[in-house]
Amino acid sequence: MKNGKSKGLIIFLVIVLVAILGAGGYYVYSLAMNDINGKNQSSTEYNLVIGSNNYEDVIGSELAQNGIVINDVLWTNWMASNYPDFEYVRGEYLLTADMSYEEI
Repeated sequence: MKNGKSKGLIIFLVIVLVAILGAGGYYVYSLAMNDINGKNQSSTEYNLVIGSNNYEDVIGSELAQNGIVINDVLWTNWMASNYPDFEYVRGEYLLTADMSYEEI
């Protein structure tokens, strides 16, 4: 009888672990999609200044540090997959956290 209870407990724990991982994955996915789409974000404003020597990783870092995007790696990967040949234009840009990545 002990062996049957142990197997049942292990199966139960595996199911609970899978459910927790699934819920956590969905939560992280939701955060990322909300950030990309500009939904449920704060109204934080940031004046981004792009100089001649600013590269996408520097710009992504500045956006994340100033609350415009939640993660610079997410921003950089999104830009690389959606705009692989994009070149940042020098200038000054007023951005808000509730802008979608397309708008930014």
